[in-house]
This record gives sequence, C-alpha cells and structure tokens, in this order.
Amino acid sequence: MKPPAFQFYADDFLAGTFAMGNEERGLYITLLCRQWTQGHVTLNEMERLSGGMAQPLATHVFAKFKEGAAGCFKNERMEQIRAEQDAFRANRSESGKLGADRRWHSHSTANGKRMASGMAKHSSPSPTPTPIAEREGMVSEVVGKPTLTEVKAWASIHGLGSWKAEDFWHEMEGCGWLDHQGRAVQNWQSVLTRVKTKWEADGRPKTPPVNRQSKSTTTAKPIAV
Repeated sequence: MKPPAFQFYADDFLAGTFAMGNEERGLYITLLCRQWTQGHVTLNEMERLSGGMAQPLATHVFAKFKEGAAGCFKNERMEQIRAEQDAFRANRSESGKLGADRRWHSHSTANGKRMASGMAKHSSPSPTPTPIAEREGMVSEVVGKPTLTEVKAWASIHGLGSWKAEDFWHEMEGCGWLDHQGRAVQNWQSVLTRVKTKWEADGRPKTPPVNRQSKSTTTAKPIAV
C-alpha cells in the first residue's frame, strides 16, 4: 500500500519558491502531489496543468523537475523524501518482527521449563511469568538497534536536524545503547523523540555547538532516558 501523505517541510518549501509568484507555487505543489501519487509527471501533464500561464513562469516551475526514462519527470527532493519514508516504515516493520520473535522465544522457553519441571516433580506447572519478569530477562538486549541511515531517515521524516540525529547515533553507539542506569534501550524512537524535544527547546540549531577545550578531562556518559 502506497503511503497517502508525505512530509511537508514548510521552511524548505518557502525557501525553494521564494522567487515564485502565487500562480507558480500553485502549479508547483500540484505537480509535486501528482508525482507523489503516481511516481512521476509527464510533459503532457505539466503543460496541461500550466493552462494559460505565461511560458516564462511555467518554465520556471518545470525546471524543478528532471526528465528521466520514458519521458517521466521527477522532482529529486520529493523522491528523496519518498525513499526516507520507505526506509523508516521498513525499519518499523522489522523492529516489530524482532520484538514479536523475542516475545515468542521468551514464552516458548518459559513453557518448556515449566513442562520439564512438572515432569520431574510430578507437580503442576509454575505460573506464567509476568510482563515485568519478561522485561527484566531482556534487559541486556537492545530491541531493533538502528543503523545510522535509519536514524537519519527518522529525523528527516520528523523534522529533526540531520547533524543532531547523527550525533545521537554516535553517542548511543559509544555507550552500547544503554541509558544512564545501564539498561538496554528498548525503543530508540522514543529516546530520539526526547532528543528532538530538547533540540527544539534550544531553538532548533542547524549546526553543532562549537566545542571548547577544557583543562579538565571528562568521561562520556550514557544518554539519560
């Protein structure tokens, strides 16, 4: 199933259409929507949708789309957003499968132990482990540990600065994906959401802060969750 919507970055759109008039912007967003729906736009569609627009104005908009195979025109930024969104959805799906497999393995192992114990002692099986006990048994595992590409794709979709996402990934890699209490991170998207909230509170900086050399040497600590 194709996703019905795409991320719309207001600042990027305004910056990219700053020199356009309202008529040009209207044509541009219409062509982008058409590309998202069917994967491309054709020259015939571009000319038809431009209607009676003056040729120089239409040409200005058409320049945002590059011609590919079989006369198909595509806006590169739109296809980048599509690829990032596909990667994010695929990662969510894979993380869900990994979580389900771990839960199934946990239940199967617990059931096997209860059956063996019952046969040995001729007694009834022990009660089913509680969710808390299961979580404690998984404390050393990182569920769905992401790649840098997956983290940056998530950041792009949710509007988090790319440098901040990369900084988060390297920090987590350095501390073994553990929180400040030494527990394995079970949901990195939730942690990254908190990082995004703090980043926005800091004014959404576009570049990392300038590192200042300190006389004292500090040791990196796991991220606080």
